[in-house]
Amino acid sequence: EMRPPKCRREALLVLLLLYTHSTSSLHVTRANELRPTGNRMKRTRLDTVVGMSSTVWGLEAGVVTGALLSLQKIFELGERPAVLGMIASSATAGSFFGSSTSGKVADLIGRQKTLSAASLLSFVGCILGATASSLHQVVLGRFVSGVAIGTFGTVIPIYAAECSPSSKRGYIMSLPQMGMSSGISISYIVSAIAFSYGHTYKTLFLFNAIFALYAFALSLSSLDSPRWLLRQNRRNECYDAMHFFASSHENDPSIHSKRPEAGWKKLIVLPGMQSTFEDKIHRDLEALADGLENEKYTKQQASEHHPRDKMTTRRIQKALLICLGLQVIQQFSGINAIISFSPSILKEGNVVARIRDFFMWLGLRSHDATFAMLATAAVYTPKLIMIFLIMPLMDLYGRRTILLTIVPLLSASLGLLSISMSQRLKGSSLSSLLSLLALLTYQAFFSVSLGPIPSILSSELLPTHARATGMSFLMSAQYTANCLVIYSFPFLQLKFGSSAVLAGYSSFILSSWIFIFAFVPETKGVNLEDIVL
Repeated sequence: EMRPPKCRREALLVLLLLYTHSTSSLHVTRANELRPTGNRMKRTRLDTVVGMSSTVWGLEAGVVTGALLSLQKIFELGERPAVLGMIASSATAGSFFGSSTSGKVADLIGRQKTLSAASLLSFVGCILGATASSLHQVVLGRFVSGVAIGTFGTVIPIYAAECSPSSKRGYIMSLPQMGMSSGISISYIVSAIAFSYGHTYKTLFLFNAIFALYAFALSLSSLDSPRWLLRQNRRNECYDAMHFFASSHENDPSIHSKRPEAGWKKLIVLPGMQSTFEDKIHRDLEALADGLENEKYTKQQASEHHPRDKMTTRRIQKALLICLGLQVIQQFSGINAIISFSPSILKEGNVVARIRDFFMWLGLRSHDATFAMLATAAVYTPKLIMIFLIMPLMDLYGRRTILLTIVPLLSASLGLLSISMSQRLKGSSLSSLLSLLALLTYQAFFSVSLGPIPSILSSELLPTHARATGMSFLMSAQYTANCLVIYSFPFLQLKFGSSAVLAGYSSFILSSWIFIFAFVPETKGVNLEDIVL
């Protein structure tokens, strides 16, 4: 058998590699166009930025629970449900404004800068609340903080989805729920401590301001989304960002110290050759460039028929309907009403009295507000444990499977809470036990299902060119439903009682299982550009 000489085989291999390199000119970026930026300043990891920003988000959402107790006492609001509803929902009104505008801002100035602006707005809102001496000033401060909450809710999921590697995306995108729940829990504990020393709502807002300032500093030291940078034709920064975010979640310490190799090139891995970390980065970048090119083509095709609407393609319409359904289901599960009015629910379930008796047995004396916040914190803390346990499972079992499994259990726990507050059991020891058990399981099941997954899927299903605009629309819808639920809860509670209202929430959650089964797809382990509806 005739074999080509060794030199000829080497020449053929060189020609093959040259041909492969030349075909890379078909992609958005050529090898000779890309060089590392050389920016060696210390950068903050993606999970740190997402986690701290989400913690501030949670602090802002949770502070109203303690603040309402203090305001109710100082301004004598016990029999004024309209005023209580206005204070509780003023942040939601600001959230609607923030969510409806932050998508366009994120497209214009980038995800990172928008996240920094949200932290700064949170700081301003907290300072306004900490210096307020009237209800009007409190409402104004809460509205400004609400704008920050709406911006966080829109931009954090986008930033996490676009920056995280596909193999770690479920874990990274569970961090917002973990951070938010941690912030809410911290706000409860701080409220209990503050009230035990005679402090008011002003101390609570001041505490939040410190965290907001720290989150602002962290966000400034992070990198922007590689997908946004590529859309802005900032290819060098895109390359560095992709390398940084991928390497920071690798277990090999030698990778962290390497600078990105110069050149975004098309690679061939021949038999016997081992694929390196750098090879993977180049392949991911090529896939990203191809995906964005396809999205540009789809957007161009759509604009020929609807020049004023970039969200008319069939995929975007279907994605929006699925995500809108999930966001509405999340809010009408009653979670934010239960968070905002947990002290009153716990008092009605006789849980606060039991906790007061326990602490008095230990020899501790304090105000009713302190016991109410301690009861709320005790009920909320197991939620953090469940989130921590479920985070690795998000990439293992998938979003759809977790929803279909947990949602019926979530409905059952809320149904149990409704039964515990019925007239037959009200005031009994059994009522206290069932109320505590139901609230614990409800918070835990929500935190691993309807808590994080609607935002995860919303940022995954929408294509890059429509993600920020679509998330703005979805978060605006979410905060509209949120405002409706929170504002209506005191009236419904007064008219029908907590048991009937909670039974309605439970029935709604159970019926949502049909929607999830019929329409929600699985996205685990799939690149954002490869998701098909």
